[in-house]
Amino acid sequence: MKFQSLCERLLFCLLFEALTLTDKMTNQLKIRAISSNETLPLRCAILRPDHPIQESIYAGDDDPSTQHWGAFVEDALIVIASLYPEPLAGSVRHQAINKNEGPDGQQAGATEHAWRLRGMAVHRAFQRKGYGRQLLHRCLESVADHGGTILWCNARSSAVGFYRGAGFETAGTEFVIPGIGPHYVMLRRMHGLRS
Repeated sequence: MKFQSLCERLLFCLLFEALTLTDKMTNQLKIRAISSNETLPLRCAILRPDHPIQESIYAGDDDPSTQHWGAFVEDALIVIASLYPEPLAGSVRHQAINKNEGPDGQQAGATEHAWRLRGMAVHRAFQRKGYGRQLLHRCLESVADHGGTILWCNARSSAVGFYRGAGFETAGTEFVIPGIGPHYVMLRRMHGLRS
């Protein structure tokens, strides 16, 4: 079998691993912090399969405040997500602030502590089984635990329904990331997630 790229090889290996796990799979998902390097095979294979693996390394990946989360079935990493303390940009921030009031009825704004979700990917063999939702919930808890008041992401247009189901809303209009495809900025306010 001939592979066109390193990402195709990674995807093949991940798929083979998933097929061998499907028979032994339990419903117990283990979620834990992982390293930025551990995110790369899934990031590349799922999010950027036709790109060099270097394009799956994001600015801030190794910053001490960045969090990388992984969900495992058996010992196989099947879902990943990364969290970065990063404010909303310009007009999207203004729109989010003006649209929503804080839990005390005052306009949110200067004290917003925003986090960005990036690189969320679910192994193809495990998509639409609720594993991504479980990891996203853990990410929301972590942002709340770290004093975050908002979590935002650039969501692929095909994933808008997934994020809406987790309480996110779109902010602004659809835009295209060259070489990747159409996206929306989506955000979720954190009030009420943790007591």
